Amino acid sequence: MPFAMKHFIPLSIARTVAVTAIIASLIVTACDLFGPDRGVTVSAPELPDTLRDAFGATTFILVVDGEEIARLETGEIRTLRIPAGRPVAVQAFPVVGGRIDVIRPAGAIVAGRNDAGVALKWADGVLAEIAARLRAGGVPLGGVNLQRLANEIRERAGTRQWSIDVDAVVEALAHEEMNVRLLEPRGGAGVEVPVGGDEWVAADALLPEAVPAADGLLVLANLSPGVHVYGRRNGERRVRISVGDSGQAGWIFE
Repeated sequence: MPFAMKHFIPLSIARTVAVTAIIASLIVTACDLFGPDRGVTVSAPELPDTLRDAFGATTFILVVDGEEIARLETGEIRTLRIPAGRPVAVQAFPVVGGRIDVIRPAGAIVAGRNDAGVALKWADGVLAEIAARLRAGGVPLGGVNLQRLANEIRERAGTRQWSIDVDAVVEALAHEEMNVRLLEPRGGAGVEVPVGGDEWVAADALLPEAVPAADGLLVLANLSPGVHVYGRRNGERRVRISVGDSGQAGWIFE
């Protein structure tokens, strides 16, 4: 069995059995099999109108297991050559001004030999990121119940999936110490950024609502540790906000 739960601290006596069962269901007995390539059709996601207004992205870079393999336009369908014998992480990074580190990526897992067509989804972006990092670290994806992991991420994090501590989840899975509490969004800091007027949009398709800047301030509550990019609705300006583990925040305009 590639993964087994080594350490688990129960939330309470009443929840120990239920939570342990969920954790165990994230682990399956499987081998990282190899086989010939196969053709899989993938379709690019649609960006919400607010993100198009703020960032102007229409092109995606497709990445398979961490390797760039194609460019794709919004709504375009492409057939990729995918290894046939193991789960594969496919990510779609929107291109903004020649950069792919602005908008959070969409993603999908091609998991079975019979997956002929796959829609890249924003709601599976974190799942694909976790899977890609595991693959990059040499961890076989065949040992993780990726479907259950996807379900738990959606249920526990909702639209705040990118507030999960992805590094901690990857580390826990790689060291066989997974705890489902890691799939819950982290709390964060309140931040006020002097941006002027207009509306601002998070570079995250799961959070498409525009936020008005009142009295020249972009007021954001509960920003988790990490980097958050916001774009002005008219596309003229971006701000990259960095939040530390202790809640301190800084920002730069791009």
